[in-house]
Amino acid sequence: MVRFTGWTKWKYHFKLYFCIVAVLLRECETLLSEKMSLDVHLPTDVWLIPEVILIATPTHLLVEGDALNLTCIDTVIESSNSTLVYIILRDNHTVSRSTGSRSFSFFIPSVAKSDAGWYNCSVTDPLRLQRYSGGIQVTVEDLFQKVVLLSTHEGALIMEKEPQTLHCVAFIHKLRATHTNVTYVFLKAGQPIASSSAPVFHIASIERSNAGSYSCMARSGTAVGRSPEVYLELYEHIPKPTLMAKPPSGRVYTEDQIVLKCKLDAFAGWTYNWYKDRKEAYPVEQNWGSKGVGAKYIIWRASLEHTGQYWCRAGRGSPVFYTDYSEPLFINVTAKLISEVILIATPTHLLVEGDALNLTCAATTTEGPIPTLDYTILKNNHTLSRSTGSRSFSVIIPTVAESDAGWYNCSVIDPLRLQRYSEGIQVTVEDLFQKVVLISTHGGSLVMEKEPQTLRCVAFVHKLRATHTNVTYVFLKAGQPIASSSDPVFHIASIERSNAGSYSCIARLGTTVGRSPEVRVELYEHIPKSTLTAKPPSGRVYTEDQIVLKCKLDAFVGWKYYWYKDRKETYPVEQNWGSRGDGATYIIWRASLRHTGWYWCRAGRGSPIFYTDYSKPLFINVTELFTSVGLTVSPGTVLRKGQPLQLMCEAQLSERQKALPPSAATVRILFTFWRNGEPLGSSLDLATYSISEMLSCHAGRYVCSVSSGRAEKRSREVLITLVDVTVTLTAVLGAVLLIVMVSVALAIKIWWLRAQRHRAGSPGGATLQAELMEPVDVRLTSIPLTAAGGGISNVSPGNSSSVPLQRM
Repeated sequence: MVRFTGWTKWKYHFKLYFCIVAVLLRECETLLSEKMSLDVHLPTDVWLIPEVILIATPTHLLVEGDALNLTCIDTVIESSNSTLVYIILRDNHTVSRSTGSRSFSFFIPSVAKSDAGWYNCSVTDPLRLQRYSGGIQVTVEDLFQKVVLLSTHEGALIMEKEPQTLHCVAFIHKLRATHTNVTYVFLKAGQPIASSSAPVFHIASIERSNAGSYSCMARSGTAVGRSPEVYLELYEHIPKPTLMAKPPSGRVYTEDQIVLKCKLDAFAGWTYNWYKDRKEAYPVEQNWGSKGVGAKYIIWRASLEHTGQYWCRAGRGSPVFYTDYSEPLFINVTAKLISEVILIATPTHLLVEGDALNLTCAATTTEGPIPTLDYTILKNNHTLSRSTGSRSFSVIIPTVAESDAGWYNCSVIDPLRLQRYSEGIQVTVEDLFQKVVLISTHGGSLVMEKEPQTLRCVAFVHKLRATHTNVTYVFLKAGQPIASSSDPVFHIASIERSNAGSYSCIARLGTTVGRSPEVRVELYEHIPKSTLTAKPPSGRVYTEDQIVLKCKLDAFVGWKYYWYKDRKETYPVEQNWGSRGDGATYIIWRASLRHTGWYWCRAGRGSPIFYTDYSKPLFINVTELFTSVGLTVSPGTVLRKGQPLQLMCEAQLSERQKALPPSAATVRILFTFWRNGEPLGSSLDLATYSISEMLSCHAGRYVCSVSSGRAEKRSREVLITLVDVTVTLTAVLGAVLLIVMVSVALAIKIWWLRAQRHRAGSPGGATLQAELMEPVDVRLTSIPLTAAGGGISNVSPGNSSSVPLQRM
């Protein structure tokens, strides 16, 4: 008995009262006959058994004969000594029941197919509260996947006294393939007749009582596999085969093939034996001249020695059990009078229409006088020619045609009316004229009235007869001959309306004819006029652009096109390096201002030339896209090291481009800056180039170019130099020092001269004064000075100034 104390006792009593109320409510619900629905949910902590688990061992796939252990486990909250009721169920039916405390196991030592199913378990506590586990699907597969009973002569009739062996073959499950403790039970009409570990059952000598249905069982423990039934049927008596020959009987001649067939119905597993002249002797030897295959005995090439009496019989088993002998069959081989027939074709090489063909049928006879023979030459198994003679017969076809091609052979009939055939020969005849073509001057195109026309018949002769020259050419109009000669050319000097129509030609050599397809000669209603188009179509054509002029003339071929500029009566436009006329296209590769003007085209063909009308004129206006390009340098062209530099490229568009509306003014300009002939960078629509700090490597000649498509223009060169401030200051100080020294020297000289004048007091003083009054030329060359604005102005040495100094 379980005892509780303190709070646990009160808690247990509360749960017990709650359960009693729940049971009473459930009973009330039953009494009300389901007219009232009461839904009572117990709190989770009321259950004494919170969880039930069913464990199956093993967990892998089960095969018949395996052991299965099912264990039902619970987890009790309050006490481990509670008495619980365990039930294990299969497909919701009780399999086993037990009372315990913690778990219950149910063991199946050897499972069968009937043990497969859905297993779960339940546990009931002392309060009669029942809790279920989750389910487990148990699958049991057959130990014996298949069992088959094999007999010695499967499905065939068996003869009395013949031995018979039954073999029971059991295909065991792949997981239990190592099973060796299998017992085999053999049954007749469903009743066991033998049982052993060996899968073989022998019947030494079949009796009438042994006939019937047999089957077998393979058993291992409780696992059983059964085979389908096999019926053993006895023959009424010892069978007797039937012997037949092909040809069936009568005349068999040397070199013929003889086939003997031994027939035995409803029997299998036999070996056939063939006998000649004496059936008690050993079977006929299977040598090179004859061969026994299954129930057939073949004499491939009969000779006189094959004449005789033949039998056959069959045997099977060990020791061999024989059937009766067949009825005898007599084979009489007679020597043929004609040993061989040959058909010879001359020539042996490939035949071409017009060649001669000789066919000769020759017969080889045996020794003796040469008899009169009947010869027949056949083509495709139809008689071509027939004759009577002794040794041979020939047929000559003097000129072969395509209809003579086919399969030829011949036959010869001797006085005994025995017929012998030769091997066949395939005769192939190829066309003499491989192809015939009618070519017109302007093949397939429209022809203009009064225009000359020439038709040429070209016959492609077979390469083996390429030297043939005596070919006759026939020209036809609407299928009617209009001219015939050895010349393959037919001229129409001036086409008239009556000349329009379909023309063809025939090439003929003897009886051989080759015909061309028809060529249609069709006249144009009037002299055609070309259509001239340009690309770009109109409007904006700038210098350096490519202009493509096209002259279109529908349904005409063989024309030479002529192009005219400014005056259509002049000579055609010269095809120089700047433009090229090619077929119906005239290309101006790099347009210049001189290409502006009116253009025409027309076409001509034949000799003398037959011209079309001129096309409508087309005006091409070539203008410059850029009128001028300038390069602006900021802050100047002479810079100090470390100063920034900015270049700006300005392009002036043509007035024509400016006049275009904004929607049509889609020109995008590519600006490129160059230094000393090398590109510095390119940009679309960005016309500036900057250097943040000037270095000595940045000095040089700068140019900018603008381009759009193939149009391009460059600015003039701008020389940008870099000066050193230290050198400039040194030059300035040197110049100042030089001026000071010159001034001091002059002052000393003047002082000395004055001293001499006072000292002398002589008339020579006037001369001294004159010398003092002569001008002294001192040239001062300007030195580059840095301006306050950061720029440097440069004065060349040629601009030096003279300062006259007067002697005082």
